[in-house]
Amino acid sequence: ARVALLLIAALLAQVSIACGANHSAGSPPGRLPLLIVIFDGFRHDYLELYRSRGVQLPNFEAFASQGVRAKRVKNVYPTETLPNHQSLVTGLYSESHGFILNTFADPELPGKLFSVFDQSSLNDPDWSAGWPEPLWVTNQRQGGRSAVVLYPNSDLPYNGFLPFVQVDQYATLNNGSSVRYPYSRRVSRMLHWLGQPQLYGINLGLLYFDEPDHTAHQAGHLSDDVAARLIELDQQLGQLMTGLKELGLTDRINIVLTADHGMTTGNSSNLIDLDQIVNPDWYVNYLADKANIHLGLMPKPGRAQDIIKAVSDAKLPYLRANLASHLPDWMHFNGSRRTPPVYLYADPPYVIVVGGIPPEHPATFGVHGYANNDTDMWPLWLARGPAFQSGGVEIDQLIESVDLYPLACRLLGIRANPNNGSLDRISAVLSSPDWLLVEPIPTGNKFIDKFLSDLFDCWFNKYRPYTPAFVLGALCLFVLALLVIVSYLACQWRTRWLKLRIDAQFYRAAIRLNK
Repeated sequence: ARVALLLIAALLAQVSIACGANHSAGSPPGRLPLLIVIFDGFRHDYLELYRSRGVQLPNFEAFASQGVRAKRVKNVYPTETLPNHQSLVTGLYSESHGFILNTFADPELPGKLFSVFDQSSLNDPDWSAGWPEPLWVTNQRQGGRSAVVLYPNSDLPYNGFLPFVQVDQYATLNNGSSVRYPYSRRVSRMLHWLGQPQLYGINLGLLYFDEPDHTAHQAGHLSDDVAARLIELDQQLGQLMTGLKELGLTDRINIVLTADHGMTTGNSSNLIDLDQIVNPDWYVNYLADKANIHLGLMPKPGRAQDIIKAVSDAKLPYLRANLASHLPDWMHFNGSRRTPPVYLYADPPYVIVVGGIPPEHPATFGVHGYANNDTDMWPLWLARGPAFQSGGVEIDQLIESVDLYPLACRLLGIRANPNNGSLDRISAVLSSPDWLLVEPIPTGNKFIDKFLSDLFDCWFNKYRPYTPAFVLGALCLFVLALLVIVSYLACQWRTRWLKLRIDAQFYRAAIRLNK
């Protein structure tokens, strides 16, 4: 039954691709697949910093020398993992896309707490319901097909949509424990999808690596451990580029390498013990990220102003506290119902600690989350492909990470949703302004693609709850299979009935002859 179902899926995929081919006939030559590769915590100047330390990263260097590099990319505040990943694929500031912190609450979802470190919340559709959709959904709603490998929040369905094919967070679960999905498998999976256009028809890929962020948090942003991770990532980039070359895609795909944020090094002498400043009995719980560069407090009734006054009375020029409604405009952070009622934030290199400073706290460690005008927080941004400048061009003009979204939509030929990005800011990375003239062209068949997306996801993922589209599609296939079986049985019954009728006629004829 499984083989038959997959054969039907393959047939439907061919039908959908054929529909898309009819729509896109005569489309501009610039309509090429787009691959976005994210290296979590890859600071904008890591190549120079580690080159000066004698660390060789030949594949990153080759990529930069063949394409274009934006040297000044301002990401969104707070400079944390989840807010910036969501901004990259929506083109929106944190206050608008809803995922304002790595950990947050929502007054419309009482009793719930979202955390990027909690698998159950990563798969709870309540957190994405009604919020702006990410790029992979926009692409699929307009006829494209998206392939996603472990991109944060790709497990959350948006209006019922998941990536057409994906390696999701469930792939990191092993008997309930989190394990590291091998980097080489991430690359090979993406190459597999891109290399079979007749089966998958992928026009957008998002490939995520969780390093060097994790290692830098433990060892600091300049360390031998981070150097080892960068070398490992460089090898994976080499595997990716070699695979694309073998598939004949090197000059037929646009690639962007970027990150969510940068990194700096903190030390134990710059820790702020919040318990010595604010009475812990004044708030119910706190919404903290690992580094606690900033802190969201949920004050008890009547205690919000007490918290703010206590921080002010401490007279620490590097620590601030505000009501959500009074946060600075540059943050683009106070326009969301998910912004904590009281928000504390520190200047570099200070770090906020709640519950007392543990005696085993490391002497040095990597941190991020500071203001997005701090260049240490800025991410890597490299690109190559027909749409981008070549020959190692470096762009000094300031761009913003939210600019990637409208650019990606234009390169894919899809209509962007309202966003905070600017094509004017980012157009300098393009090989020609003509790339901005690519008009949206519908491709594929939305109904078939929606069913196939859910089929691939639900069938191969025992953890994934069945979606309505999958259930409806599976029911249709069941009815079709039932009709085939009933037709077969009817034919068998008719054959037997005819045989019995013929036998009866022969029997009666034989009786007459015997008489």
